[in-house]
This record gives sequence, C-alpha cells and structure tokens, in this order.
Amino acid sequence: MENGSVKINAEAEKVESFGSIERWDGNYGPGIINATKCTHRAVELAKTHGMGLVALRNTNHWMRGGVQDVEPMQPGDTIYYPGERSAPAREENLKNGMPVSDSVWEKIMVLSKS
Repeated sequence: MENGSVKINAEAEKVESFGSIERWDGNYGPGIINATKCTHRAVELAKTHGMGLVALRNTNHWMRGGVQDVEPMQPGDTIYYPGERSAPAREENLKNGMPVSDSVWEKIMVLSKS
C-alpha cells in the first residue's frame, strides 16, 4: 500500500458492457474485494442473459490468502462433478438401444475430467 500498488479505498467500476459480458477496472483496489464484486455482477448478468462474464483489469491478489471459497451459491443451485451429467445420458442411450462401448465410454470419462 505504501508504494501505491494497492489503493485501499479504490473501488472497481464498470468500463464497458456488451450484453452478458462486461469489462471492469479494479482501480488497483484490494483484489479480493474487486473479485468478489465482479463475481456477484457476473451472477446477475447470468440471471438476465443466461450467462455472465466479467473481465477485471488493474487489480491484484492482495488479501487473497486465507480465502477458501468466494463462489456465490444460490438455493437450489446444482454442482456437478466431472462426468456426473454423462452417466445419466449413457443410461438413457442404453435404454433406447444406442449402446456405447466400454472403451468409448472410458474415453468420454477421461475427457470430462480434463
């Protein structure tokens, strides 16, 4: 803070908006505060447009240490682990007579985790 690389009272502000995509300037404010503000803004954009993306410049990682989870979750949100949505699709395909060989299925599972 003493050398001006972090401006403790600075706030992130929107620079440009393109529907579901926005560009923000962090004005060298505390990184975790900027990131949290922009994450919440991306959620609001997603509620309106079906997806939300916020790019953030002129920020830093100050105050990042110790923060374990800043992803906003809403009641009823679903979190999927890699491959979780593929298993029901395979079962449905098998039930409808569209078998997938075990070797192809294994490749799908490997790709879903990358």
